[in-house]
Amino acid sequence: MTEAGAAADGSRPGSRVAGAGIAAISAAWGTVGVIVKEVDLPAVAIVQARTAIAVPTLALALLLGRRWLPGAPLDRRALLRAALGGVLVAGHWVCFFAAFRRAPVGTVLLITFLAPVIVAVAAPLLLGETVGRRTVVGLALGLAGSVLVVGAPGGGGTTAAGLALAFLAAVSYAALVLLMKPVAEGHGGVRVALVEMSTATLVLVPFTLASGAGWPDRADWRLLVVLGVVQTGIFLALYYSCLARVPATEAGVLSYLEPAAGVVFGWWLLGEALTVGTVAGGILIVAAGVVVLFGPDRPPVSSPEVAGVPG
Repeated sequence: MTEAGAAADGSRPGSRVAGAGIAAISAAWGTVGVIVKEVDLPAVAIVQARTAIAVPTLALALLLGRRWLPGAPLDRRALLRAALGGVLVAGHWVCFFAAFRRAPVGTVLLITFLAPVIVAVAAPLLLGETVGRRTVVGLALGLAGSVLVVGAPGGGGTTAAGLALAFLAAVSYAALVLLMKPVAEGHGGVRVALVEMSTATLVLVPFTLASGAGWPDRADWRLLVVLGVVQTGIFLALYYSCLARVPATEAGVLSYLEPAAGVVFGWWLLGEALTVGTVAGGILIVAAGVVVLFGPDRPPVSSPEVAGVPG
């Protein structure tokens, strides 16, 4: 096993700490839907602001931490992958944010997080991961929890367009995890996130101009700065750093905490209804995270090169 493969080995003690990091970041990302609901801009303009604000945040982190940040500078192949990741994440967020305008926060989050199922099916083929019983149990619990909450969404306003956009967000999210994990393993979260956000910012410029979006007011700017600096610049870099040490399938299961938290934040801050079904589903999702983090049977993960990930 190469050094990169050893770092990604789920049996290492650091893997559990990294898994806890993904769980915490995922729960914090549950507030994103609330922010999007409150910002009076088109979805593409919100994403543009998010990525553009994240770029200087990440550049400053790289400048100040270049000597101690893990990973090597990006080579040509890694740079191309990270740039493609920027295109994917731009599409993912546009679909994701647009869906929030057409369906309740909880429903959008929980449909989007069909992505872990896609990752679980594809990761053994693309990343050479072994999906153990613990991960399968966690995935089943997370999916069952999602079905419970979606089955009783607790809010009106759901449209077919909202559901379709959420599904597109799920597919692009899964593709992003599968593409970016090998890059993060070798080059670190800050470098990867900086290239990804820079590419996304450039890709979105013509679409933002075409949307006719106006200039944000002061209240919107405050929310956009939180979204760009904290939720994107800081948390995305940390997420990729943790993803480098955690199997993609397990990271997917832990990401179910985002929709569970999103339902709670939607109820608490936006007054969206919270039903018995949503509570039961949330409990199952939390249980899925506990199983993944603390259960037995943590399978080893091969490095991308050993697994034969396509270049």
